[in-house]
Amino acid sequence: MPELVPAHELAAKASKPYPNDSDDYRKARTALIEDEIELRRQIQRVAAKRRALPLGGEARDYRFLNEDGKEVGLADLFGSASGTGADPVEEHPRHDPGRARHRLVPESNTPRSAEAA
Repeated sequence: MPELVPAHELAAKASKPYPNDSDDYRKARTALIEDEIELRRQIQRVAAKRRALPLGGEARDYRFLNEDGKEVGLADLFGSASGTGADPVEEHPRHDPGRARHRLVPESNTPRSAEAA
């Protein structure tokens, strides 16, 4: 891996003065740029570690009892859904079209009817 240019050198090159900048502002702005460069590098190091992780354990097939009392796996709860995960409740084969459909609204986590969506 090639040697990285020190963050303080990159920050000094990137920090361009604006008209009427004070010396204090420019020093603080250059220090901020240096911190941002170091932060991006740290994020990249963490991401590389995450990618290098060995495989973990196998995911369990969580089991549930359906409304008929039969044991079903998590994937079975979504029937023949398209696999998009967009709205498995609407695609479920036992869904009663006469009943109001509900979704979770991400910003509030409160159910509301599909008609209000």
